[in-house]
Amino acid sequence: MQNDVVLLCRAASSWWFNVGFVGIGLSTDVRKLKKAVGGGGPVFLYLAGELFNIVLTFGASYLAFGLYSRDVEKLQGEPADVGENIRESRRCGGK
Repeated sequence: MQNDVVLLCRAASSWWFNVGFVGIGLSTDVRKLKKAVGGGGPVFLYLAGELFNIVLTFGASYLAFGLYSRDVEKLQGEPADVGENIRESRRCGGK
């Protein structure tokens, strides 16, 4: 019984959260926002900042994961077969 109540509360919470976002979207007046922004300077700065963030994140992830995966491949000689590793683990008593 208690699990049913928890599931019902989670579903209702999720539903109302989504309804709130839809309501915010429906009440947004794009024409007023356009007038407030004026020539588009703030929008341009936001987009430039986001572009910089994307490039920076891509570079950091390449350094962290791209170089790491090349080092692992050098140590192993070829890309690892994950499925074979899982099968071997199960044969040895792993889950």
